[in-house]
Amino acid sequence: MTTHSPFGARLREVLRSRKMRHRDLAPHLGVTREYVTMMCSGRKVPSRPVELLLLHYFGEATMQYVNGKTDAMPRW
Repeated sequence: MTTHSPFGARLREVLRSRKMRHRDLAPHLGVTREYVTMMCSGRKVPSRPVELLLLHYFGEATMQYVNGKTDAMPRW
């Protein structure tokens, strides 16, 4: 069963807005495409090191959106 977390849904939205696929993001995080897929579907919570890599890759404003701290997705 897949649970769609707000984190996962927002991460999917960010990837879609940047025309990125799971396999495009995975190497930047040092994880597999499957790991990114699990995060986007809500089946996996990113580890702290992966969270930090997401922050470094996307920036603070985007990660505030992904983490639900703001409802406005920043422009890229």
